[in-house]
Amino acid sequence: DIEKGGLAIAGRRGHYDRFRGRLMWPIRDVTGRVIGFGARKLFDDDQGPKYLNTPETPVYHKNKVLYGLDLAKRPIAKTKRAVVVEGYTDVMAAHISGVTQAVATCGTAFGAEHVSILRRMMNDDATAEVIFTFDGDEAGQKAALKAFGDDQRFLAQTSVVVEPGGLDPADLWRSKGERAVREPIETQRPRFGFVFTTTSAKFDASSEGCRVAPIRDAPPILPGTQ
Repeated sequence: DIEKGGLAIAGRRGHYDRFRGRLMWPIRDVTGRVIGFGARKLFDDDQGPKYLNTPETPVYHKNKVLYGLDLAKRPIAKTKRAVVVEGYTDVMAAHISGVTQAVATCGTAFGAEHVSILRRMMNDDATAEVIFTFDGDEAGQKAALKAFGDDQRFLAQTSVVVEPGGLDPADLWRSKGERAVREPIETQRPRFGFVFTTTSAKFDASSEGCRVAPIRDAPPILPGTQ
């Protein structure tokens, strides 16, 4: 049962703890039941990945889970706003700072199943709002652009927050406090503006051809605008 639940791995000399030597977060379903764990390595000699999650089990399916949703479900329903952050500590920092609608995926990209979950929670319509937050580095920008493929399934308005200094909500909270976490959420940018700005930054605006390129390249990222 322990192996089936993803807590232990069968080796040549018997079973061993999947999450040994790691800092662990319990992952709960929407009702508050623990269905899995996320774990960050603590020691430099750990050869495993930085973050390790429970594998697929009879009760844990990462594509159908949003970390923090058991706490965020009521604020999301009440305010018709959801804030999608990138990691476990980002969810924690957001909730501590008063952004109690924050949730995160569990080691996977934001996808169609996650959209369905939030749509039900928000009673999705044009008055609802979904805000994505991503790191300000190149990887974060790529993740933001990728997320906009599935965000078309929302009726809600969708916006993006990318912290210019490259800090995620957890880093912001540690270095600058709760207000620094809340302010970017309240000054988010519409996804259309973010996509065009990010796309145009790749081109040299000194020539006419390069000025036209973002107009050509951005619409495929924004389905329905071609």
